[in-house]
Amino acid sequence: MKATKPVVAAVAAATLAASVAACGSSNSSTSTSAASTSSGGASTQASGGQGKKIAFLAAAKGNAYVDASVKAITADAAKQGVQLTVFDAQFNPQKQLSQCQDAITKKYDAIITLSAVGVAMIPCASQAQAANIPFVATNQPIGTSITTGQPTAKGVTSQVLTPLATVAKQDTDQVVAACGNTNPCNVVLLTAAKLIPVQAKAYETALAADSKAHPNIKVTSVDAGADRPGGLKAMQDTLQRIPKPTVIASPNTQPMEGAAQALTEAGLKPGQNVKLVTNGGTSFQIPKIKSGQYYSTYVQMPATEVKLALQYAIQAANGQKPPTWTDPHKPNNVPYEITKANVNSPFTPEW
Repeated sequence: MKATKPVVAAVAAATLAASVAACGSSNSSTSTSAASTSSGGASTQASGGQGKKIAFLAAAKGNAYVDASVKAITADAAKQGVQLTVFDAQFNPQKQLSQCQDAITKKYDAIITLSAVGVAMIPCASQAQAANIPFVATNQPIGTSITTGQPTAKGVTSQVLTPLATVAKQDTDQVVAACGNTNPCNVVLLTAAKLIPVQAKAYETALAADSKAHPNIKVTSVDAGADRPGGLKAMQDTLQRIPKPTVIASPNTQPMEGAAQALTEAGLKPGQNVKLVTNGGTSFQIPKIKSGQYYSTYVQMPATEVKLALQYAIQAANGQKPPTWTDPHKPNNVPYEITKANVNSPFTPEW
């Protein structure tokens, strides 16, 4: 939720990578009508989507990452003749579970979810299996595992995501690179611990291992929430204790923008006095990598995730066996991180 990731990596990409009972007719939805086991790879193109009824359970349409996903899957469904219904959970796990159960009752041909909270969808995945309805998850797993993309919950047909542990390791590797030989390297990690505790723990664990391997790295973890005001306030407070941080890292997109504002207001130039390791791979961030204001950004892929998920849902609805797991970076070899070294390579942000 991603953020993520992973809405993980962005609750804006990690927005989700954070990055939940009854059926009802009051669920918010929008309908659009139109005429093999894998370990991170992809399958052949889907066929036979014409007339298939597929439900897309969106965590919250008002979120930028989710909005990009909704636009991408809606356009792709139209091309393939799929009758797509988009449900908006408004970041309410219980509401999303109810919407999922509603889709089962209405006998959709397949269900795709971009979950508000993945673990909360476990009951509905099992219920979908009992109703013989394929269930495909994107961005975050249906369950609690952060180390594998393979489904661990009963009823999950396929998952399209990068495991949270992988996302955290990619980002913290950039922290190590940004620190270099600087001693001490004062790293401030801006988490969303209260909102997305599993994400915060994944990053803190990865940085603890990095600190053990590189004693010059000193980490301070701060809960900054998942929005820009939270990042601004957290960074302002932190600068009272650590006036000259070396690296700022965040698994969430918006807090880093707030942190950058706080640093600038304190007379510290991002990219010169302090290095920023962020997450999202957005059209806003890429120019900042080019200018040197940001050190790196993890690439979240909302459009690719849902397009692959739709492909697999159609395959499963037609009795075929799609991959059980695909890392969205793998099919087209998209790098996990955009840095100064590869920012000029062909790459188009998906949100």
